[in-house]
Amino acid sequence: MILSLNSNLLKLFCIILTLSTLSFSQVMERKSVPQDVTEEAQSAVQSLANEVMKGNFLYSLDHIYPRWTEAAERQTGGKDALRKRLEALPREMQEKGISIIDFKAERPVSAFEVKAEHNRDAKKAPVFSEYLVFVPTRTLYRAIDPNGGVVVKIESKGFQAAIVSQAPPRKWSFIDGSSLTVQELRALFPLLPHKEEALLIPERSQKKL
Repeated sequence: MILSLNSNLLKLFCIILTLSTLSFSQVMERKSVPQDVTEEAQSAVQSLANEVMKGNFLYSLDHIYPRWTEAAERQTGGKDALRKRLEALPREMQEKGISIIDFKAERPVSAFEVKAEHNRDAKKAPVFSEYLVFVPTRTLYRAIDPNGGVVVKIESKGFQAAIVSQAPPRKWSFIDGSSLTVQELRALFPLLPHKEEALLIPERSQKKL
């Protein structure tokens, strides 16, 4: 009975939170993200890719979206554990015969204004203060098949969520989309469009070539 009551209260809380978020977003004026911002996002993700191609995985650590850093550290056992994990990746890949042949940031498919800030004019509604851009990525790996010992190529499609402040100076940060869920996205950016299909999240897939 207590569990049932708690469950009902949780559902009610979620409904209230959703409705309040929807009404809040309706008050705010959402504008289209400028093309130069989406082009800049693609370029920023390509710069990230170029560093990863060099084996500089710590570059990605230094450019994780700040509000996502805590979650990333929690998944790996803390800040030091996350850094050590990224430092060890190039060696582990080499030992397993895995190398990155190509890593390409493709044209963004969708972008949104996110994160509410108080308006300087207290009489006006809050305003959006960040851009979120979904940038598809295509990574080509060379690997040794453990079953037959032959060299194979693997194509992996995914995306980076690239985020930047609307106010200068604009410094891009990223969330890797390989295991990112819609629920996690909404926890960080509750003012995203309510309908999931409106997000146009890039596909994730992997195949041998």
